[in-house]
Amino acid sequence: MGRALELSQLRAILARGPLAVLVGPEGIGKSSLAQAALHDRHEQVVVVSCDRERDLEICLNEALGDGALDSAERGARIVVLEDLHLQSDGDRWLDELARFARRSKWLVTTRVAPQAERVRDALVTLGPLPEDAALTLARECAPALDDDGRDELLREAGGSPLRIRILSSRPEEPPDDPLAGLSAATLRRLALQALSSEAPASPAAPLDSLRAALRSDPVQAAEMLHAHLDAWMDAGLGAELWETLEEAEEPELRSVKLRVAARGTRTSLAWLAEQPPPEVFEDRLAWARGLGLAGFSQRVVEALEHEVVPGTHFEAELLLSDALCSAGFPERSVSQLEAMGEVEANEDPTANARRELLLAKARYHAGDSAGAKEALRYAERLLKAVGSDALQSLHSERTALRMKLGLRNERMDMEAPTRERGDFRSRIYQGLRLVASGRFNRSAALLDALDAAGDLPVGGRLLADVGQGLLRITRGRYGGLSSLARSMVLDAERLGNATLYHWSFLLERLVNLGRALDAPETPWSPSIPLPTGIPHRYLTALRVSHALRRGESVHSSDLPRAEPGDGPLVACICDLTAALGELVDGDAERAALLAENVAARTVDLRYFFFEGEALLILCQARLRAVQTEALREELERLEQLADTLRSDRYRVFVRLLRGALQNTPDVNELLEIASAGDASPTAARVARALLGEDARLDALDRVLVDGLRARWSHHVVSPRGSAEWVFDPRSRDVHRENQVVRLSPLSARLLECLFDGLERGGEDSTLSLEHLARQAWGIEEYHQLRDSKRVHVAMRRLRTVLEEDASSPERLLTVSGGYALSVESSPGRLAPMGS
Repeated sequence: MGRALELSQLRAILARGPLAVLVGPEGIGKSSLAQAALHDRHEQVVVVSCDRERDLEICLNEALGDGALDSAERGARIVVLEDLHLQSDGDRWLDELARFARRSKWLVTTRVAPQAERVRDALVTLGPLPEDAALTLARECAPALDDDGRDELLREAGGSPLRIRILSSRPEEPPDDPLAGLSAATLRRLALQALSSEAPASPAAPLDSLRAALRSDPVQAAEMLHAHLDAWMDAGLGAELWETLEEAEEPELRSVKLRVAARGTRTSLAWLAEQPPPEVFEDRLAWARGLGLAGFSQRVVEALEHEVVPGTHFEAELLLSDALCSAGFPERSVSQLEAMGEVEANEDPTANARRELLLAKARYHAGDSAGAKEALRYAERLLKAVGSDALQSLHSERTALRMKLGLRNERMDMEAPTRERGDFRSRIYQGLRLVASGRFNRSAALLDALDAAGDLPVGGRLLADVGQGLLRITRGRYGGLSSLARSMVLDAERLGNATLYHWSFLLERLVNLGRALDAPETPWSPSIPLPTGIPHRYLTALRVSHALRRGESVHSSDLPRAEPGDGPLVACICDLTAALGELVDGDAERAALLAENVAARTVDLRYFFFEGEALLILCQARLRAVQTEALREELERLEQLADTLRSDRYRVFVRLLRGALQNTPDVNELLEIASAGDASPTAARVARALLGEDARLDALDRVLVDGLRARWSHHVVSPRGSAEWVFDPRSRDVHRENQVVRLSPLSARLLECLFDGLERGGEDSTLSLEHLARQAWGIEEYHQLRDSKRVHVAMRRLRTVLEEDASSPERLLTVSGGYALSVESSPGRLAPMGS
């Protein structure tokens, strides 16, 4: 719990080497993490506990046999070595394991970080549990505690999961858990030793009697399903229940099978989507409910709009209203919800809260932000009277609305994480909120867990992918993102879900905006209604941003503008678009002022995603305005945010723009940035231009290229385009493959000659032995035997610097009568500006 990043690190270390070391204080969860990392592996696991009183070699030999390491290697075993800090010579053992283990794997836990040099890359350090994970654990261990008591428990526990468990136990009550009274060491040993033994046979499944009835009496099976369906679903047996019923074709089971499918899993909802609309209204309602959960909004509208009579069936009217809004008809949804009034719901706070939340959602999508906030405030008052069973799904809608309206997500009693298998929407909206607030590790863990479950219907998967896409853009993970966004747009169009289509379309626009000037600007589908209100302003902002970067003229009247009631988030997006326009039009001071205001507001809102975008524009405005000290300060702010968010994209931009703080380009830095297209396509494209590529740049690229070149006294000249290796004649340095090698004066003179020949081109690019000898040694009379030999020797030495493999040269070629640089190897030379 709360250890997704550390678990990923641990698995990666075990995949690439024989040794992984978990470091952290007692009770922090080292053994639990080890168990999680190993539970799905097939190798034999052996647990060895270190003992202060016994030599480690004796303990290992007892567990593995004489010659413990050799024995572990022969069996390709995994050895869990617990509490290595108890051994005085632990570092020596780790050094030997790192050096000699090959087929075996060693997972070591210790409270003291080892000093052995070979182990530095094998460490995973565990600190206190993240705040939300600790809170979740405390809620599970001490459900009777109120908020104040739980806060006190968490303060005393200090982020230790073991202390949370110990402090949660109540001595006056006998523990239900047979492990509750055991020591930490015993708990660790039992947990890890379970890995090396066969799993116990599972108890008889509660569905066994249903399976027996399905074989003999379908009517009895249907009765059992009607009687126990809710209990089975609440117990998390939805997937198992669907597997039991999936092949059942008896007519007696048709109705209840529809209800199970509508409450179930990705596969059950996929089956439901293939079924025609049932004739019986109650069955049709269950069928439509499942389609709505899967995201098929247009089909729900088609199935219910002529069946639902106002004031006769509250549930059906809500379902139709929700589908109308999601299908792109929010005005019709508002009309229906307002007409419903209090019919059938005046005594039911849950029904009233659902209606008000749907009304707020429909008003938002219809462009009435003020009305949406009013309905949301009323719904939040109603939610205080809603029972816990219905609270989670309603809370997911509330979270989504507050996020869309740019409101703070104040804590309410309902915010405990859901444990229901089917309530994926609550977890997805929570993940999206965490993305917006910059809590990327928690968001990634939450969304990754949903992906790993593989149990999301199409609509849920698309919504989760929006969050993953925003994460990947901000963190700098563009690889494969274009194709993902395109498939999302097509899937949303197939569903007939305008809301999901809008978010997928916005994500694709964001990806294309970050990738390249010539990225396709896909038109809106004619089968999906265009959005209104706030969603339309988002769409306008991205469309204008594309036009600005293409260098098109954008009139001020075309810019998106926040309207009364829109909220601060929309104002931030509109001002960001305006700042971009001022930047590319040349008013850097106005762009800086707008971006600074956005950055300040987003800090207050805790929308770090938008703070990062504002700081990017602010840095580029400082660059264009030649405000060096101000640029230095903004880069520090952006770097701090990049570290907070662990964003490679922002880090790459910081590295690129830091070049403006010096007089000459850092060639090695540019070479690295040019290869960082996955982290930031824009920064990589700009770096390639600065390395000599004569490519078409968009307006924002040009701001960066011109601003950086204006600070430098030298630039890179590359005959072929973007240089892949660069020679600096001033320092005699050769920059290649993330390394810098300084040439001797003789080698530097020879390389200068070769570059002169390359830039002349044609037959002059090949330099004869005589020409090279005269230029490098300054001789007046050339002697064939003496001088040709020393040219060959000098060239062999130069090749050891330039080539990956000097015996198979690709950069410095031997040609008839002499030598030449290969233009195919993309060489570059640093030269004074203007040359």
